[in-house]
Amino acid sequence: MSDNVVDVGRSPPVEDVEMDDDPSIKRRGRGFNVRGKAPAADGVKSSNFDSLDTEMERGDSHAAKSVQGWVVIVTGVHEEATESDVVDKFADFGDVKDIHLNLDRRTGYVKGYALLEFETQDEAQAAIDACTNGLTLMDEPVKADFAFVKPPQGASAARAGSGVGRRAQAAAGRDRSRTPPKSSRIIYLRFLCNCNNSPGNHSAPFSSLSNVQPSELAGIISFGCNHPTATMDEETVLPIPNLKLQQHLFLLSQHGSYLSASAKQESQKALLDGIEKDDMAPYYQAILAEPSLKGLIKEDTVLVQKLESKNKEELQKLDEKQKEVEENEGEMEINGVLRQRAAYYAKIGDKEKAIEAHNLAISKGAGLGSKLDLTLTKVRIGLFFGDTDLVIPSIAEAKKLVEEGGDWDRRNRLKVYEGLHLMSIRDFKAGGQLFLEALSTFTATELLDYKDFITLTVLANALVLKRTDLKKKIIDSPEVLQVIDEIPHLRAYVTSLYACEYGNFFRALAEVEQAHVLSSRVLYQHARYYVREMRIIAYSQLLESYQSLSIDNMATAFGVSGDFIDSELSRFISAGRLPAVIDKVNGIVETRRPDHKNAQYAKIIKEGDVLLNSLQKLSRTAL
Repeated sequence: MSDNVVDVGRSPPVEDVEMDDDPSIKRRGRGFNVRGKAPAADGVKSSNFDSLDTEMERGDSHAAKSVQGWVVIVTGVHEEATESDVVDKFADFGDVKDIHLNLDRRTGYVKGYALLEFETQDEAQAAIDACTNGLTLMDEPVKADFAFVKPPQGASAARAGSGVGRRAQAAAGRDRSRTPPKSSRIIYLRFLCNCNNSPGNHSAPFSSLSNVQPSELAGIISFGCNHPTATMDEETVLPIPNLKLQQHLFLLSQHGSYLSASAKQESQKALLDGIEKDDMAPYYQAILAEPSLKGLIKEDTVLVQKLESKNKEELQKLDEKQKEVEENEGEMEINGVLRQRAAYYAKIGDKEKAIEAHNLAISKGAGLGSKLDLTLTKVRIGLFFGDTDLVIPSIAEAKKLVEEGGDWDRRNRLKVYEGLHLMSIRDFKAGGQLFLEALSTFTATELLDYKDFITLTVLANALVLKRTDLKKKIIDSPEVLQVIDEIPHLRAYVTSLYACEYGNFFRALAEVEQAHVLSSRVLYQHARYYVREMRIIAYSQLLESYQSLSIDNMATAFGVSGDFIDSELSRFISAGRLPAVIDKVNGIVETRRPDHKNAQYAKIIKEGDVLLNSLQKLSRTAL
């Protein structure tokens, strides 16, 4: 053995590190030996180790004291809260020695939790008990627990000799030291999130690291988690107003005569149940007062009175609450009441008052996140009532706020909102592109279900994507494949188009039209346009493969009659939608390859004629 090995004997007992008692064991390595002229580590030679206070938990509690003090982690903290807001709320339970609010580096808002340090365990426990009993901060309930806990019994067992097989045997035969076993007094910090959770699954914000080895804690004991999927108390956006109710009303008004008795009764029941659940007296009265909707649902005067009474009672409570916070609280609490009032008007379907209340809350709001949420709610109100004049400026306002610093979730939700609006005005290319961008990060369940989102994504992009892109972005998309088999006719629709199975495609197109296009409040008014464009795509795809093709063979490929194909092609060719000509004598369709240069030349000539005519009219007016 080399001369620079230091014989380490018994060390005095300490709180956080235990050393072997066997004086015959000689050790080498960092901290135990002298390298050159460098002295041995002071900690080993002098037994001068850091240790924690001996004060620990009372009774059977697993709480433990940190080096600084008794640290409490508080979740559910409002994103616009400040350190003074949190300290003022918890100062009643003891002296808050220190506070840490973790802020989002991009938006500057609180991530949803805070760390508070108290002098004694009694003060920390009092704060935790108050949160358990319903303590609120800025009208939001908060929860709390000790940030530091003891490890479970046996978690810090020594790992010496734990190797197996040849490696363990080889290690046992070497003349080298064992790693000193660590005592069970290592203190664990509760991790702020479970990083193995999938996005959106954050139901357990206080995940104890009971399975983590003590040696692995050094890299993760910190006041936060930078994992991209880790969030604290992610707010779920409520479906206010509930667009499903408008879908039921649409089915009753547009397809009531075609619906089966059971389907009609189901829609009527769902509509009335939703109205009663959300206390939608103004919405119910608007339906009953509309002549075109009269008779779709039964008029229940008792229900109207009941809903009006609930509306009056709730609004009176909000008035009293607003008066109270104006007298006793600050701007944050006042803004909270304004947001509650705006949300309630939107929930009950009072369009005018909801818009007015949201505009007021936006003007008074101090935080970018709150303003963006309120603006997105205005977009939902516009989509609910079919008010394009409200939707367009609200989307523009939301996009402006997002550019000022909107977070990831709100950016993606805005894409879905805008995409749905664009599809409703027949801009399938832009709307489909936005839906594709939000496909892997869809969270806007307050607007539409995931299956409905996938259906619209497939239908819109089947119309605008090239064949290769359709395969890559839709047919082979994991997000689409996850649910496409649960949606009737959708897989057959896109796969038959890609595989050039035109007979199957025409049948699937007819089924998709009935099941998804005509029954959709978004696509209903574009049904004829959509079906016509999809037929043109199929015709073009077939004709591109041949220089000439008989009408009979083409009719056989599509599973229709020759007269139907002749009529269809004549109409589309004369409109300039298909680059082909029909030879009536021989019954042949001849393909004309599109010449892009000639097309550009013809376009310039046409636009030039229009410009010259406009200039001539302008010159006559000037003279």
